[in-house]
Amino acid sequence: MGENVLVVHGMRRGVQNKALKYFISQLFKNSNINYQIAFLESDMNDFYNVISTLVKQGKFEFNIVPLLLFSAKHYLKDIPEILQHIKEMFPHMRYRITPPLSTHPHLINIIDEKINAAMFNRPSINKVIFIAHGSENYEQPIVQLKQLIQQCNIVNKSIDMLTLYGDYIIKKYCLRY
Repeated sequence: MGENVLVVHGMRRGVQNKALKYFISQLFKNSNINYQIAFLESDMNDFYNVISTLVKQGKFEFNIVPLLLFSAKHYLKDIPEILQHIKEMFPHMRYRITPPLSTHPHLINIIDEKINAAMFNRPSINKVIFIAHGSENYEQPIVQLKQLIQQCNIVNKSIDMLTLYGDYIIKKYCLRY
């Protein structure tokens, strides 16, 4: 079955990581799921150290669950490279990386529910804009964001997308809005 390791982006410093850990603990408080939280960016509890510590404790099978919305650098490069580096030291280690959150079948229901509730409470909303981090080097986040938008069940409202990086950069389109 393996150890469940939830991989969160995190921040190098500050209280954000504590807030993320608390938020995740609240999500799982009524479940019997055993998990560890590892941060990609953190001075403590970083992904490499969490996995290495677990391996040194005799745990060699892992379910890596990236709490990342899209496939980009962290998902496609950073996580696999860290795991490969650890596997070189511990060849008997095995792991499975789950797909990013944007591929989860229930995500679109959650998004639709949130957007429809916002539009119900504020009928003057006439446009929905999805804003994502984006990437200058990976096209997967844009493809996955477009797929999410296509699946949305929002009636009589246009949906646009903007990103902080990449082809749909927010600075480029800011004047339109």
